[in-house]
Order: sequence, then structure tokens, then C-alpha cells
Amino acid sequence: MKTRIGLFLLLTLALALCASCVQPTPEAATATIVPTATATSAPTETPLPTDTPEVEEIPEGVGLARLAALRHVREQYPTHAPTSDLVGEVANVTPPQILGSSTYQYHTGDWTMDVQFPIVAPNMVIYHVTLANALTGFRWEGEVKPNGAVREVETRVPVTVEATKVAPTPGAETVPALVGGWTGQIIQLPAGNQFGSYFLRENGEQYGIASEDSAIAAQLAELRGSEQRVRVWGKLHTGVPATEARQILVERLEVVKEGTDVDGWIGTLVKLPAGNQFGGYFEREDGERYDIGSADDAIQAQIAEYQRSGAKVQVWGALFVGVPATEARHIEVSRIADLSGPAAEERDLSSFATASASSHLPSDNLGSYHAASAVDGSLSTPWAEGVTGPGLGEWLKLEFPQPVEITRLLVDIGYDRDPDDSAHSAELFAYNNRVQRVRLAFSGGEEVAWTFRDERGLQEVSLSDKIVSSYVKLTIEQVYPGSQYDDTCLAEVQVWGVMK
Repeated sequence: MKTRIGLFLLLTLALALCASCVQPTPEAATATIVPTATATSAPTETPLPTDTPEVEEIPEGVGLARLAALRHVREQYPTHAPTSDLVGEVANVTPPQILGSSTYQYHTGDWTMDVQFPIVAPNMVIYHVTLANALTGFRWEGEVKPNGAVREVETRVPVTVEATKVAPTPGAETVPALVGGWTGQIIQLPAGNQFGSYFLRENGEQYGIASEDSAIAAQLAELRGSEQRVRVWGKLHTGVPATEARQILVERLEVVKEGTDVDGWIGTLVKLPAGNQFGGYFEREDGERYDIGSADDAIQAQIAEYQRSGAKVQVWGALFVGVPATEARHIEVSRIADLSGPAAEERDLSSFATASASSHLPSDNLGSYHAASAVDGSLSTPWAEGVTGPGLGEWLKLEFPQPVEITRLLVDIGYDRDPDDSAHSAELFAYNNRVQRVRLAFSGGEEVAWTFRDERGLQEVSLSDKIVSSYVKLTIEQVYPGSQYDDTCLAEVQVWGVMK
């Protein structure tokens, strides 16, 4: 759908900027920018051709997109990111039936990266990149512009499980667990000790420590006995010859800077939509916002619970500025207290929901149209159903980890991109189908039919009674027809209520 939505913009800019460029054939341009009006369901993975892919010269932009995506993933997910640049195997895996776009696949070990891009003017290309590890389950999806700017679309991070202490038994080494930003000190062992040093975590646990990276290994040696606090990322191996028969193989190390005191600040914790790189923030009573977290697992669990409950909290700890975090400032929490109990006032609970849908259109150079796009906090990124025709009977479902008390919903019924450009946005809004009537279903069996006005912006669905439910399912029953295309979009859904 979005390639079709982009027709007006892409053709205008391409003609203006690329008079000297080699233009695609008319047939290819049609296939690239304007798919048939009856879009079909998008595959969740890029299908591989039946023949063995042929290795060919890789377009320069594909390589730059690969490196930009890898740099972003390493900065944001250092313990999960690949250590190599994925230059082992690469091939053009574009399915033969696909016209107007190309997909190149990199493969090294357990890692696979797909780089897909449309055949348009070079300065207008947006590369859609998917990076996945078949062993760990890590999966990252994002977009890279020609200037190297990266926009994260969706990320699935495997849960880190802390390994338990085991006796060192020959041949008994287990699958390594992930170490994500553990804080502690590098302790120097007495001269002659076979291990030399160990990592003393702030919770008192001890681990052998080493690194295969020579620069990090040198840092570890310098930090021995320095009493400086450090934060480490890497993999934890157990059943090995090391302190306590467990060793952290460090992939990233930071010396913890001294922060300013946070002495009993009062505010609330807010959870950000799924896929946001920071996860949530602390909003102080004066409206100032700060990234927040703790190296203490118990405190981190409290933070997650207070995000869920909406309680007013008081925090103590240290404030660090100029760091990769919300507003470039982070509170490392040493203590947190609940001042109010669960919030009694209604609030938007959408960020706690897991979104799924009966279908969705494939991602393209303008964005991703998965179910999660309807609860990402942005009106510019819609869920778009992906079946033939207007999508009657297609559904979007928001599931909560536990029942919530729902008071109302707010819904933007179409493709409401570029809210600051009202003329252009209104044109795009009219191009595609908008949801006219839905049937809302809840886990207790309740159903509500609702008809929307054909207008942009969030519209309120008022419920006559509060409904306690573990999910909300919206099924499309009628649509307002688009002037150009018959793909039905839903820009945003907010579920307002109270956590039970």
C-alpha cells in the first residue's frame, strides 16, 4: 500500500531530480510504485528462490545500509549484536516474480541480514533491513536512508537468563547466558593465583572474567584492584575453569562515571511503546523526563511493576547526563518507594498491550505496517490489512498481560501521515480506505458496534459501562472507500482505563 501511497511524491521528485538518471522501464516503474489495487497478504519472511542464488556485484548503497544498521544495533543492543560485519556470504535473493525492488542477503554463522530496496532514484531510496540470529532468537528490523540515518521499526530481544552456580565438571560447560550491563569491580587476586582477577558484582556474586578482544583485555588488566565501578556486557559460561566455575567473556566494558545525587525525587514511571529503544522513563513532578533503570534486579522488577500500576513513586540514586537515554540523561536507581498505590485515574494503557492482526501489508520504503504500528504512539504509522479487497472481516487485537478496566478507546481510522502538512496529509488520508464501522469484542464476551466519522485525528469510542477485559479485538465491518486504493488503514488505537 505504501508504495502506492508514495506514487504522487516519488514520481514528482524522481522527474525533478533525476533527469540525467537512468529511468526504469515504464513496466518496472508501474510495478515498483503502484502495485495492483487488490494487495495480497504479505509474507512474514522474504521467500528464497528455488534456484541457488547467484553472487553478483553488490550495489554500494546496500553495503552502506548494512554497515549503518550494524552500527545502530551494536550501539543499542551490544550484548545481542553480531561481532562480525557479516561479509561471509552474500547473494541477490530477490524472488523472480518480484519487479521493481531487490533484496540482498548476507549470511555469516547464525546471523542473516536481508536488505530490501525499491528501484527508484538513488537519493529517494530507503533500505529496509532485517537482522536475525537463528540461534538466540534476536531479530531487528529497521530502515536506513541514503545519508545513513537509521529508524528502528521493530526489535525482538531474547530474555536474558542469569545462570546458576554449578560445580566445575570436565566437559560440563553449558550454553552461555547473556550478561547485560552488570555493574561491579575487577578484584585483583593474590600473586600466583591461577586466575589473576575476578569480577565482583554489586550483589556480592563473584565471576571469573576475561575477553577475546585484546583492547578490552588490556582494560581489564588496568582496572584490577582500582576500585573503579565498571559495567560489563558479554556472555556467561559455567562449568569452566574459573572463579566459582563461571566466567564472563566480556564483549563491551564501560567505566561507570560518577553521577549527581538523586535524593527522593517524586514522579511517575511511564512505559514507552513496544520497540522503543529506551523502554520507559521517569517523569518528575515538574514535568522533566529522565531515562531510568537499575543494576539491581530486584529494583528493576519494582520499576517494571510501578510502570504497570501507574503509582506515584519516590526515587533515590545517581543522575548521569550526556548518555544514550531519554533526554540524554539517566537515573541509576539505588532505592525506589511506592507513595500512592496503583493509579486510580484512567490513562492510556496501549503500551502494555501486545498487538496482533489477521493480516498486514509488507513493509516498503515508506514504513512498516504490522499490527504494532497501531500502538506505537505515532499517527504517521498505520496498521494496514493485507488481503484482497477492502479488508472486511480483518481484525486487530490488543492483548494485555492481565485484565484491565477499560473506560474508552481513541481511534484514528485511516492513514494519517504527516500531521504537520495538513494539505498533503489530507490527500493521503483520502487515497486509502478508512474504517467506517467496527465491532469491538472483549474477553468477557461483551461486544460493541461503533460507527466513526470520516475525518482525521483520534475519535473517541465511549463505553456505557466500564469493561474488565484481557484484550480488545477490533473487526472491520464497513469502510469509507479510498479515492485511489482499497487498502484499509488504522493509524492508532489507544485503550484508556485502569490497571486492575
